[in-house]
Amino acid sequence: MKEKFKNYKQRFLLLLKDGKFSRLGRNFETTNHKYYYDTGTGKVFQINDNLNAILTALIKTNNFDSIFELSLDDDALLKVLDEMFDTVDEQHILQAPPVLELYGPQVYELNEGLTSQRTQVMLELTEKCNMRCKYCIYHSGNGGYREFGKNDMTFEVAKLALDQFLVDSQKEELYVSFYGGEPLLRFDMIKMCVEYCTEMYPNKNIRYTMTTNATLMTEAIASYLASLPQAIITVSLDGPEEVHDKYRVFQDNTGTFQRTMEGLKKLVDAYGERAKECLIINTVIAEYDEETLIKVQGFFDTLDWLPKDIMHTSSYVDSAKQASDYGGVDSEKEEKIRQYAKAAEMNYNPIGTWGTRKFMNGNSSEIEIESLHFLNDYEFA
Repeated sequence: MKEKFKNYKQRFLLLLKDGKFSRLGRNFETTNHKYYYDTGTGKVFQINDNLNAILTALIKTNNFDSIFELSLDDDALLKVLDEMFDTVDEQHILQAPPVLELYGPQVYELNEGLTSQRTQVMLELTEKCNMRCKYCIYHSGNGGYREFGKNDMTFEVAKLALDQFLVDSQKEELYVSFYGGEPLLRFDMIKMCVEYCTEMYPNKNIRYTMTTNATLMTEAIASYLASLPQAIITVSLDGPEEVHDKYRVFQDNTGTFQRTMEGLKKLVDAYGERAKECLIINTVIAEYDEETLIKVQGFFDTLDWLPKDIMHTSSYVDSAKQASDYGGVDSEKEEKIRQYAKAAEMNYNPIGTWGTRKFMNGNSSEIEIESLHFLNDYEFA
């Protein structure tokens, strides 16, 4: 770095304190002018294009050397830095102290929400799973890939979580949820937790929920779950065998459709008339094309043993191609998401867009009616 900029870099580093220039303020613009808002004083300053460019670089990178990548010569840079630091001295800006703790009414509301207003506690019973779904974050093909763990939750930890939740919460209806990995790998823990809650908190209105791939479901497990007054089970089923088995496979890469169907049927039989109230089907939409969506709908429509008014939810696949750390609201990734959201019609609700587009085209054929029926009957999250 050139000697004439060293003093400015040292002053910049003194301003950082906690390492982030972006916390000190933000620049913004209107139709006619550009401005800078200072976090510490609340002051707003009108700024010129050069200063706006420098501030933008510093906010995005938190790195002084980033200003040398701008299309400004040394004289222009020095002039803007002189003006900026003169204003720092005169107006006492860019000096907001690091936030070490939260305070104020919002924090009180947050604490209340985390104690007396909670409605659910989720217990991750195990990090293990008997499947290796190809769109799962634990699959090597996912951008956020991480290995499956080998740890199980201990009953002591589960009791601590249950006690804190059930004692503190003042809500009338409470949910204890079992999750994994695959929670049925620890069905013994599920029973222990349910029995503990029943014995220690008999006056609490507790509903038990679980998300499972159902491949480990037995008649005995299904009967036990159905015997509980309020146990809601979500089964992951992606559609017909060719769709389901394309992504949802066992560790040896064989399909799981048949085992999942057998498990779901055991639950439907065990719950009987209560199946439509207590069972949920969740479908992961990995491919958004019209042919696949219609094929999935047709499959569920033809399952005569599945209650027609059973709740059906869906979720989309995170299609990230590479792993990346979160870089904050000013990061390149977040900016790309914002731009994509503006530009891509099918970004966040491809199914809704698909069905709505058909309707708006003015067509009234049977396929269009089915599309809307599909959209209304299934909730896509």
